[in-house]
Amino acid sequence: MKRTLFFSLLALPFLIICSFRSHAQCAVYYCPQMGAVGYSYSDDETGHNLDAIKHNALKQCQDLGGKGCTLLYATHKVGWGGFIRGKDANGNLLVFAVGHQLSDAFAKSELKRKYLFAGGVEYNDVLVVTWQAE
Repeated sequence: MKRTLFFSLLALPFLIICSFRSHAQCAVYYCPQMGAVGYSYSDDETGHNLDAIKHNALKQCQDLGGKGCTLLYATHKVGWGGFIRGKDANGNLLVFAVGHQLSDAFAKSELKRKYLFAGGVEYNDVLVVTWQAE
């Protein structure tokens, strides 16, 4: 019994450290009618509350003219995130988002892969935005 208690107490600091470290988040909202995209991510200014981050992203989408903004992507994991907005060959808007990537290059690569897989065409007006959730 004492041995189990000892190992439990020994592991407690590691569990606490890991739980604090896993509080980075990001959220992306998208309005298909207007093409508006709003995003927010955790940092020292926005904090680490996923509900507040979602609220900020929704507000940004609405401020950009979005009338029917819906949650496109949200994660509570650390790492690089981003979104891509472009068009397919028929002119239909395509928007994809990722998170929990190891680097900016990985985030951009994953966004491009999703976009091209869905039939996205590389026009000059393709928008790629990335960030690091801390």
